Amino acid sequence: MQKKTDKSVPPNQLVTGLILAGGQASRMGGEDKGLILLNDKPLVMHVLERLMPQVHRTVISCNRNHEQYSRFGCPLITDELRPLSEPPSFNGPLAGIIAGMREIDTPYTLIVPCDCPALPLDLQTKLFAGLTSENKDIAVPFDGDRRQPLFLLIKTQLLSTLQEYYEQGGRSIRVWLNGESITDVSFSNETGSFTNLNTQKELRNYTSHR
Repeated sequence: MQKKTDKSVPPNQLVTGLILAGGQASRMGGEDKGLILLNDKPLVMHVLERLMPQVHRTVISCNRNHEQYSRFGCPLITDELRPLSEPPSFNGPLAGIIAGMREIDTPYTLIVPCDCPALPLDLQTKLFAGLTSENKDIAVPFDGDRRQPLFLLIKTQLLSTLQEYYEQGGRSIRVWLNGESITDVSFSNETGSFTNLNTQKELRNYTSHR
Protein backbone atom coordinates (compact mmCIF):
# COMPACT_ATOMS: atom_id res chain seq x y z
CA MET A 1 0.00 0.00 0.00
CA GLN A 2 1.32 3.44 -0.91
CA LYS A 3 2.10 5.96 1.77
CA LYS A 4 -0.29 8.88 1.97
CA THR A 5 1.17 12.24 1.12
CA ASP A 6 1.97 14.16 4.30
CA LYS A 7 3.07 17.78 3.94
CA SER A 8 5.12 17.46 7.13
CA VAL A 9 7.27 14.73 5.54
CA PRO A 10 10.31 15.92 3.52
CA PRO A 11 9.64 15.40 -0.20
CA ASN A 12 12.59 13.06 -0.66
CA GLN A 13 10.98 10.63 1.82
CA LEU A 14 7.92 10.43 -0.45
CA VAL A 15 9.89 9.50 -3.56
CA THR A 16 11.48 6.26 -4.76
CA GLY A 17 14.10 6.47 -7.48
CA LEU A 18 13.82 4.08 -10.43
CA ILE A 19 16.88 3.71 -12.66
CA LEU A 20 16.23 2.25 -16.10
CA ALA A 21 19.08 -0.08 -17.01
CA GLY A 22 17.18 -2.78 -18.86
CA GLY A 23 17.71 -1.77 -22.47
CA GLN A 24 19.41 -3.67 -25.25
CA ALA A 25 21.85 -0.81 -25.98
CA SER A 26 22.12 -1.68 -29.67
CA ARG A 27 24.01 1.56 -30.38
CA MET A 28 26.60 0.47 -27.82
CA GLY A 29 27.11 -2.82 -29.63
CA GLY A 30 24.80 -4.61 -27.24
CA GLU A 31 26.93 -3.86 -24.17
CA ASP A 32 25.08 -3.28 -20.93
CA LYS A 33 25.23 0.52 -20.73
CA GLY A 34 24.82 0.73 -16.99
CA LEU A 35 28.01 -1.27 -16.50
CA ILE A 36 30.16 0.55 -19.07
CA LEU A 37 33.00 2.37 -17.33
CA LEU A 38 33.28 6.14 -17.28
CA ASN A 39 36.40 7.32 -15.47
CA ASP A 40 36.85 3.81 -14.03
CA LYS A 41 33.33 3.73 -12.61
CA PRO A 42 30.17 2.12 -14.08
CA LEU A 43 27.72 4.59 -15.57
CA VAL A 44 24.99 3.42 -13.23
CA MET A 45 27.18 4.25 -10.24
CA HIS A 46 27.54 7.84 -11.44
CA VAL A 47 23.74 8.02 -11.58
CA LEU A 48 23.27 6.33 -8.20
CA GLU A 49 25.62 8.73 -6.44
CA ARG A 50 23.64 11.71 -7.69
CA LEU A 51 20.17 10.21 -7.32
CA MET A 52 20.28 8.47 -3.94
CA PRO A 53 20.54 11.64 -1.79
CA GLN A 54 17.39 12.92 -3.51
CA VAL A 55 15.07 9.98 -2.77
CA HIS A 56 13.87 7.65 0.00
CA ARG A 57 15.29 4.57 -1.71
CA THR A 58 16.36 3.46 -5.18
CA VAL A 59 15.55 0.42 -7.31
CA ILE A 60 17.21 -0.63 -10.57
CA SER A 61 15.33 -2.03 -13.55
CA CYS A 62 17.71 -4.42 -15.33
CA ASN A 63 17.30 -7.49 -17.52
CA ARG A 64 20.77 -9.07 -17.40
CA ASN A 65 24.02 -9.09 -15.43
CA HIS A 66 22.09 -9.26 -12.19
CA GLU A 67 25.09 -10.36 -10.16
CA GLN A 68 26.99 -7.22 -11.16
CA TYR A 69 24.03 -4.93 -10.47
CA SER A 70 23.40 -6.56 -7.09
CA ARG A 71 26.75 -5.17 -5.92
CA PHE A 72 25.27 -1.67 -5.87
CA GLY A 73 23.00 -2.60 -2.96
CA CYS A 74 19.65 -1.73 -4.56
CA PRO A 75 16.64 -3.97 -5.19
CA LEU A 76 16.61 -5.26 -8.77
CA ILE A 77 13.53 -5.39 -10.97
CA THR A 78 13.14 -7.20 -14.30
CA ASP A 79 10.56 -6.61 -17.03
CA GLU A 80 7.26 -8.35 -16.26
CA LEU A 81 8.79 -9.45 -12.94
CA ARG A 82 10.56 -12.40 -14.59
CA PRO A 83 12.73 -14.60 -12.37
CA LEU A 84 16.33 -13.42 -12.52
CA SER A 85 17.34 -16.87 -13.82
CA GLU A 86 15.37 -16.47 -17.06
CA PRO A 87 17.01 -15.17 -20.28
CA PRO A 88 16.75 -11.39 -20.78
CA SER A 89 14.03 -9.80 -22.87
CA PHE A 90 14.08 -6.20 -24.08
CA ASN A 91 10.62 -4.69 -24.20
CA GLY A 92 11.43 -0.98 -24.10
CA PRO A 93 11.51 1.56 -21.26
CA LEU A 94 7.77 1.38 -20.52
CA ALA A 95 8.10 -2.27 -19.55
CA GLY A 96 10.87 -1.39 -17.11
CA ILE A 97 8.88 1.50 -15.67
CA ILE A 98 5.80 -0.67 -15.14
CA ALA A 99 7.76 -3.47 -13.51
CA GLY A 100 9.54 -1.01 -11.24
CA MET A 101 6.41 0.88 -10.19
CA ARG A 102 4.72 -2.39 -9.23
CA GLU A 103 7.30 -2.74 -6.48
CA ILE A 104 7.25 0.88 -5.26
CA ASP A 105 5.21 1.87 -2.20
CA THR A 106 5.93 5.61 -2.01
CA PRO A 107 3.43 8.11 -3.45
CA TYR A 108 5.91 9.29 -6.08
CA THR A 109 8.42 7.65 -8.41
CA LEU A 110 11.40 9.49 -9.89
CA ILE A 111 12.44 7.78 -13.13
CA VAL A 112 15.88 8.29 -14.68
CA PRO A 113 18.03 6.44 -17.27
CA CYS A 114 21.27 4.72 -16.36
CA ASP A 115 23.39 6.57 -18.93
CA CYS A 116 23.16 10.15 -17.65
CA PRO A 117 26.26 10.69 -15.46
CA ALA A 118 25.59 14.42 -14.88
CA LEU A 119 22.06 13.94 -13.54
CA PRO A 120 20.89 17.20 -11.91
CA LEU A 121 21.41 17.21 -8.16
CA ASP A 122 18.23 19.25 -7.77
CA LEU A 123 16.11 17.07 -10.09
CA GLN A 124 13.71 15.81 -7.44
CA THR A 125 13.42 19.17 -5.68
CA LYS A 126 12.50 21.13 -8.79
CA LEU A 127 10.20 18.48 -10.26
CA PHE A 128 8.39 17.99 -6.94
CA ALA A 129 7.88 21.73 -6.55
CA GLY A 130 6.51 21.99 -10.07
CA LEU A 131 4.22 19.00 -9.72
CA THR A 132 2.71 20.07 -6.41
CA SER A 133 2.39 23.78 -7.21
CA GLU A 134 0.60 23.01 -10.49
CA ASN A 135 -1.42 20.16 -8.94
CA LYS A 136 -0.38 17.78 -11.72
CA ASP A 137 0.27 14.03 -11.83
CA ILE A 138 3.58 14.12 -13.69
CA ALA A 139 6.49 16.56 -13.86
CA VAL A 140 9.04 16.41 -16.66
CA PRO A 141 12.16 18.51 -17.24
CA PHE A 142 12.30 20.96 -20.14
CA ASP A 143 15.92 21.69 -21.06
CA GLY A 144 15.22 24.85 -23.05
CA ASP A 145 14.80 22.99 -26.33
CA ARG A 146 12.64 19.97 -25.57
CA ARG A 147 11.11 17.74 -22.93
CA GLN A 148 13.24 15.00 -21.41
CA PRO A 149 10.62 12.21 -21.14
CA LEU A 150 12.83 9.60 -19.50
CA PHE A 151 13.37 11.88 -16.48
CA LEU A 152 9.97 11.83 -14.80
CA LEU A 153 8.51 12.49 -11.40
CA ILE A 154 5.22 10.62 -11.47
CA LYS A 155 2.49 9.75 -9.01
CA THR A 156 2.89 6.03 -8.43
CA GLN A 157 -0.88 5.56 -8.55
CA LEU A 158 -0.69 6.17 -12.33
CA LEU A 159 0.68 2.65 -12.71
CA SER A 160 -2.76 1.34 -13.67
CA THR A 161 -3.24 3.81 -16.54
CA LEU A 162 0.29 3.24 -17.80
CA GLN A 163 -0.16 -0.51 -17.67
CA GLU A 164 -3.48 -0.25 -19.55
CA TYR A 165 -1.78 1.81 -22.27
CA TYR A 166 0.99 -0.80 -22.55
CA GLU A 167 -1.41 -3.75 -22.67
CA GLN A 168 -3.27 -2.05 -25.53
CA GLY A 169 -0.03 -2.01 -27.53
CA GLY A 170 1.27 1.43 -26.63
CA ARG A 171 5.05 1.68 -26.47
CA SER A 172 5.78 5.42 -26.79
CA ILE A 173 6.22 7.22 -23.50
CA ARG A 174 5.87 10.54 -25.34
CA VAL A 175 2.44 9.54 -26.66
CA TRP A 176 1.32 8.35 -23.24
CA LEU A 177 2.46 11.58 -21.59
CA ASN A 178 0.40 13.64 -24.03
CA GLY A 179 -2.77 12.16 -22.55
CA GLU A 180 -1.85 12.74 -18.92
CA SER A 181 -1.86 15.65 -16.46
CA ILE A 182 1.67 16.93 -16.91
CA THR A 183 3.73 20.00 -16.12
CA ASP A 184 7.02 21.01 -17.74
CA VAL A 185 9.68 22.22 -15.33
CA SER A 186 12.44 24.43 -16.67
CA PHE A 187 16.02 23.17 -16.46
CA SER A 188 17.19 25.49 -19.21
CA ASN A 189 20.28 26.41 -17.18
CA GLU A 190 21.25 22.74 -16.80
CA THR A 191 21.01 21.48 -20.38
CA GLY A 192 24.22 19.46 -20.13
CA SER A 193 22.87 17.57 -17.15
CA PHE A 194 20.59 15.56 -19.44
CA THR A 195 23.32 14.27 -21.76
CA ASN A 196 22.76 10.60 -22.55
CA LEU A 197 25.71 8.47 -23.60
CA ASN A 198 24.27 6.24 -26.30
CA THR A 199 27.36 5.36 -28.34
CA GLN A 200 31.04 4.67 -27.76
CA LYS A 201 31.85 7.91 -29.62
CA GLU A 202 29.63 9.92 -27.28
CA LEU A 203 31.31 8.22 -24.33
CA ARG A 204 34.79 9.09 -25.63
CA ASN A 205 33.80 12.69 -26.37
CA TYR A 206 32.22 13.09 -22.95
CA THR A 207 35.32 11.72 -21.22
CA SER A 208 37.67 13.95 -23.21
CA HIS A 209 35.77 17.08 -22.16
CA ARG A 210 35.82 16.27 -18.42
